[in-house]
Amino acid sequence: MVADGRAGAVTTFAYDKDARVPLPVMKVVLSDPASRGSTEVTPMVDTGFDGGLLLPLEQYIGLGRQNFEEPGGTFVVRSASGLAISLRSSRGVAAVGGKRFRCSVYTSPLLLRPLLGRGLLNRLKVTLDGPKGELTVRE
Repeated sequence: MVADGRAGAVTTFAYDKDARVPLPVMKVVLSDPASRGSTEVTPMVDTGFDGGLLLPLEQYIGLGRQNFEEPGGTFVVRSASGLAISLRSSRGVAAVGGKRFRCSVYTSPLLLRPLLGRGLLNRLKVTLDGPKGELTVRE
């Protein structure tokens, strides 16, 4: 974390360059609503996803998210390509830099890597710098 004289703390994340195309990613500490346990995840930033955090099923179960599922927390959404996808939903707390947010955590057996959507991005001041391959979060 680097201090910014004007706006507070600044956290910068390098894009994931191991992918075919460099992808913006962000480190998030995810905990349960009671803050009894937490883990760090590095989801890809997906501005086309309007939810909070979307985890692969194995990671969702491994983190015990099923213990915090909302009543009636299974629903069907449509992908940009029109594919119907069943999602499960639970409650969680996401921390990025020095900020913590209650958020919805979703899963689908079709997902291969975690995604962070606009449900969390809209609560942060985020700058994507493609030429530099950096994502910056300002407090």
